[in-house]
Amino acid sequence: MLAVVHKRYTLDNDILTLEQRQFYEDNGYLLIKNLVADEDIERFREQFVKICRKDVKVPAITIMKDITIAKSAADENTVLKLQDFMLSEELFRYCTLPQIVKYVECFTGPDIMAMHTMLI
Repeated sequence: MLAVVHKRYTLDNDILTLEQRQFYEDNGYLLIKNLVADEDIERFREQFVKICRKDVKVPAITIMKDITIAKSAADENTVLKLQDFMLSEELFRYCTLPQIVKYVECFTGPDIMAMHTMLI
């Protein structure tokens, strides 16, 4: 007879192993190596840099800088976080990658909605 394993934060499916589920339950995060292609990561990084340097304007996105060096040149090294990156079509593409959605559904189920997004 199979034992039913109840977890608080993860759903029972064939994506996560019991070890992965337990790790998430204990630590609140899960690392899946090589999930996103290097080419995609590079595109996201390039868009991040363009936003930080203000080469690309994304209305209503919040760029938060390190206040100790805020008056220095605007680049990715002075930015602590981007809030509401869902407003950037290119950055939000990360959230819609099928391999990302597959894992997000392990925690939320199939009804997924972005209310707030942040890169830190």
